[in-house]
Amino acid sequence: MRFRTEAVGGYNLDGLIQLALLLLAVSVGGVIMLAVAACRYAAGRPFVALLIAGLVMAAPLAALAVFLLG
Repeated sequence: MRFRTEAVGGYNLDGLIQLALLLLAVSVGGVIMLAVAACRYAAGRPFVALLIAGLVMAAPLAALAVFLLG
């Protein structure tokens, strides 16, 4: 689906929208990885690499939330 350029003042925002959706997908993947890491930690089988990767991937979403709430 393409936005009509007249609705946004003649600008083509397809690339920006795709970038925002990619960032959201990566951040949601990071949150899921954090949840899996927390479950493994609770079960007594910690996996530090999974925790670090989840934190790195979820950082943009956390930064956006702090920016919007603060």
